[in-house]
Amino acid sequence: MAETAYRPVIELDSRGRLPLARFGVAGRTQYIVEPTEDGGFMLTPAIVLTPRERAILADPEAVASIKRGIADAAAGRGSVRSFAEFLDAPDDPDDD
Repeated sequence: MAETAYRPVIELDSRGRLPLARFGVAGRTQYIVEPTEDGGFMLTPAIVLTPRERAILADPEAVASIKRGIADAAAGRGSVRSFAEFLDAPDDPDDD
């Protein structure tokens, strides 16, 4: 007889929640829940982005610049400077 893979059964608690910690899920993890045709659910890890983060990630030039900056920092290139002068600067008018 073929060996069957272990498939744990979990039960909803009184508030309708599933205990996922035993599967290595950290607290406060977010998922997209998609019902499947057979009555199950597909859980896909998700993150939340601000509109600004989404705009930056959608801009290939901005992403390339960030990657260059990370590579420069990893290689020890660049300098450290204070951004204190910007603390009281007015907000960017494009921040809507």
